[in-house]
Amino acid sequence: MDAHTELADRISRYDWFHTIDFGDGIVTKGHCAADILRAKADCYFSTSPVRKSVLDIGCWDGYFSLEALRRGASRVLATDHHVWHGEWGRGAFDLVREHLAPNLEVKDIDIYDISPATIGTFDIVLFTGVLYHARHPLLALERAASVCAGTLVVETVLDVTDVARPAMVFYPGPELRMTRRAGGGRTVLVSRPCCATLASGIFASRPPRSRGNGRFSTGSSKTRTSPRVASFTPAASTSRADFPLIPVCRRSDMLHCDGLGPADCIG
Repeated sequence: MDAHTELADRISRYDWFHTIDFGDGIVTKGHCAADILRAKADCYFSTSPVRKSVLDIGCWDGYFSLEALRRGASRVLATDHHVWHGEWGRGAFDLVREHLAPNLEVKDIDIYDISPATIGTFDIVLFTGVLYHARHPLLALERAASVCAGTLVVETVLDVTDVARPAMVFYPGPELRMTRRAGGGRTVLVSRPCCATLASGIFASRPPRSRGNGRFSTGSSKTRTSPRVASFTPAASTSRADFPLIPVCRRSDMLHCDGLGPADCIG
């Protein structure tokens, strides 16, 4: 078996969340399509990562860690915990790192253990697709903000957008659970009540996917208050139609890219 065939065979053993190009025509069959990932990356890195340090919290397969390196980051630390210790495992990420980014730093760490003492501080912190998995969302946000020296990027899903003040909904069962299709293959959402109409506001949260004990969902159609909990304040807003709420937050301002994302891109 030649190297190309062997790599393709190894890639086929995993269920991929991110669509990642390994070169030579080998591309993973991710749940989140390449064009959506590129659009997200353009928003995430509206603050250029060139010669900056980047932390990717909840990196999963590592697509955005790779993008940070590709776009000129001087240092990237990829972290995850719940995905790597759940049914997805860490094999896909390790394969990405082995073949595409051997110098990518990696640390298996829970969001609640993140602090300047455990991992240091970073110019750009990606906190995307994680907040609505957190049992304690505001604590998780504070942990992410504590290691951010410049720009904090938060992507999440919103609900209860018809409420004019900050609100939170807890989904106690599998309403938003993701499950594998019969016979293997891709994972799909069982249902998607949180993916109705999204608008700018605060955030959505649920407990970690590996524990399966419900979700929180928060939202507000008229306020943008959660980043203030972590000393970030709002500034401007832009709109997108292809992914969930993405506030790009700085210590002195915040830029929003709002919109509805395909359900397959909501992990």
